[in-house]
Amino acid sequence: PRAPLLARLEVELPSCPASAASMRLDVMARRRAFRHASRALELTREVRMRELAHKAKQLLQELAVEEGRLQLRWEEQTAKNARRSRLDRELAEMERTRQARRAEEEAL
Repeated sequence: PRAPLLARLEVELPSCPASAASMRLDVMARRRAFRHASRALELTREVRMRELAHKAKQLLQELAVEEGRLQLRWEEQTAKNARRSRLDRELAEMERTRQARRAEEEAL
């Protein structure tokens, strides 16, 4: 398809030799290919950035959920520890009361 175009250019533009027109067409074709490749790379980069942003958002959401679970687990453990401490204090008080009663019974 290029030969008829070069022949036509040589007829219509006698001051422009076919070799110069051919080189100019080559340059134009390379520039077009470069623009096309650049655009394809840019589109690919944009797609990857969107995918990365989506994955980052998902990971942040998962992290927030896990932090919520850990917070709940920590609060439950704190409540259990507080109850255990209270029960230990009550048990110690009961033990002291029992020992005091035994001491009273033995004294009588």
